[in-house]
Amino acid sequence: FSVGLMDEVCPPSTVYAAFNAYAGPREMRVYEFNRHEGGENVQATHRLVNAYTLAFFDSALRGKAADLKGLQAQFPEARFNVHE
Repeated sequence: FSVGLMDEVCPPSTVYAAFNAYAGPREMRVYEFNRHEGGENVQATHRLVNAYTLAFFDSALRGKAADLKGLQAQFPEARFNVHE
């Protein structure tokens, strides 16, 4: 679940009601200054940083080849220089 505290389309109270009624595993991400778009930009940034961080540690600690060019294709909005 995620909630934008300034959302006028789906007020936070309705999101919290659904969250509290849901019987499965739950996690709530709260975006204090977001409206209905929620944390889309924040979530996209987290996905990008996580992917590059995992690739780096797989390479540095596990000796696996990091496919940084493949990650660039996966995240075209980011600009990275890959030095070989």
